[in-house]
Amino acid sequence: MLPGETLHEWIDPTGKVCLVERPLPKTLVGKKFADLNQAGRFTVSAVTRFGAAQLASGDTVGQEGDIVHFTCAVEALDDLHRALAAEAGGHH
Repeated sequence: MLPGETLHEWIDPTGKVCLVERPLPKTLVGKKFADLNQAGRFTVSAVTRFGAAQLASGDTVGQEGDIVHFTCAVEALDDLHRALAAEAGGHH
């Protein structure tokens, strides 16, 4: 995480589900967002592309400059951040 970066942008009142917004790692440009999803843990729900947000489907393909919006189980936040850091570093 970068200094000043928050863990999540929104969390539900029960503290179980949150929304997370992150830049798409360059290694995922050209790949389907379905590759980022982990059932029951986190899923790509939307993408901001060229300044316009849209709902994402599993078939949506990442483009350079995308901001990806995840719906995430709070207990899976660390796993999501690890998965994105591994992609950003080029490790699989």
